[in-house]
Amino acid sequence: MISPLLSPPTFCLVEAPGLVKAASLAGGELAPGAPTSPVLGVEWADLVRAATSTKQLSTALGPLRVEALLGADGEVTAVLIVGEESARRGSTIPPASTTRVVIDLDVVAGNDHAAQAAVDLALRLAKTPLPIYIAGEEGAGAEALARAMVEASGRGHAPLFYARVGAPESSLSELLARPLAELRGATVLVDDLHELDVEHGRALAREIDRGVLSDAQFIGTGRADLRERVLQGTFARELHTLVRSSTVTLPALRDREDKDELIEKLCAVVGRASSRDKSARLEVSSQALEVLRAHVWPGNLRELASWLERAAASAAPGRVLKPAHFPLDAAEARPERSERKGLRQVAERGALEEALRAAGGNVSLAAKKLGVARSTLYRMKQRHNVEEK
Repeated sequence: MISPLLSPPTFCLVEAPGLVKAASLAGGELAPGAPTSPVLGVEWADLVRAATSTKQLSTALGPLRVEALLGADGEVTAVLIVGEESARRGSTIPPASTTRVVIDLDVVAGNDHAAQAAVDLALRLAKTPLPIYIAGEEGAGAEALARAMVEASGRGHAPLFYARVGAPESSLSELLARPLAELRGATVLVDDLHELDVEHGRALAREIDRGVLSDAQFIGTGRADLRERVLQGTFARELHTLVRSSTVTLPALRDREDKDELIEKLCAVVGRASSRDKSARLEVSSQALEVLRAHVWPGNLRELASWLERAAASAAPGRVLKPAHFPLDAAEARPERSERKGLRQVAERGALEEALRAAGGNVSLAAKKLGVARSTLYRMKQRHNVEEK
């Protein structure tokens, strides 16, 4: 018996004024662009009311769970409909939060060279049939990047199968038993892939390489230490071999060059989300900014957004953020210097190699792509022992 991993979703994403964006409900009767009312027997207004109140809806297909997706202005822009059985199993891809600040692709890329290069590479890999692995620490933006990759792949209307390794809801065997036609062209997204044990990693690798998942786009997310796990005998070499050449590494927040800009950008987002005045902005005192700069951010972008959300609530109505507004843990240990350096080197080398590849080995063009001087790029090449090919 294969360990719990994946199961097929039963969902429908509906946008105003009641048209299907994507769906796997009703055996294909709810096609993208079609109105939902003839199949579900309910109008858009009914969907919105249910999604913002009871979260439950009785339809011609039976009882369904509904969740509202809000736009920047706080209005309901879409409703996610989930079959009750799938809702109990938690097998659909989680929609972006409607009540929390969402880390979007603009924040993930920011103005950091390594992050921008990673995003650029990921969006181009998404258009290929290669199995892809997004490596990074918790909260670094893998989920937002994976969502953007699905859109960039051109498979936005195809079925999307989601799972988190270790979740007990269902098994990989259920997915692999589905007809090949249902999986062809679909996207399979697996979180925490690094936690998959060797036996099931080998089984998954076979299916991705030449089995029922070979015609699907596979995206995995997890930690950046797969090679070390292979050497330790805790991760399948076969699965690592499939994804190592198409791995995208997101830098940790503590290693990024654009922390001040990210703070400003997220303050603007949090300010709008936490106030009825959508033009409202949060101000950060100089003392608070120093605190934010000094923190090591083990939870990365997600932790920064959470801190700002808490601070916005604590600072109201003045809305000037001060150190006292943050859930500080001044005694938190910093990561070992060698660990921080290692993570940064992985991201920087990846960005360098990708820039050189895209520029055909032209140092001037590669330096321009990375936004650095030629002399800096030469030093990066020497530091990472990267030769032109």
